[in-house]
Amino acid sequence: MPRALTPWLTPEEQKELYEGLLYYDIIKLDNNRNLPLKSGGTTDIYINLREARNQRNACGNRNPVEFISRHFANAIFRLNPDRFVEVPDSITPFSGRISQLLHDMPWLT
Repeated sequence: MPRALTPWLTPEEQKELYEGLLYYDIIKLDNNRNLPLKSGGTTDIYINLREARNQRNACGNRNPVEFISRHFANAIFRLNPDRFVEVPDSITPFSGRISQLLHDMPWLT
């Protein structure tokens, strides 16, 4: 299987994404690895995409769904696919916007 030779986001995009996740308070960090996962496990870094959905209408022009969708769309665009599939379910609110940003690229749920 081919492997990417570069990160899926540029260093500048990585910094912007991290700052945005902090701004919207949807990234959680815990050095003790006590952040719960849906599967029952725990982790040290958790990005709560569901919280982004909840904030969508409360942030006015600083919409977290739009912000995150643009970063996903940039990464998907670089792969040059003809469609994409949303996995996990927490990405569902982003898929429609990602499709629009990719010129109405087809997507499957």
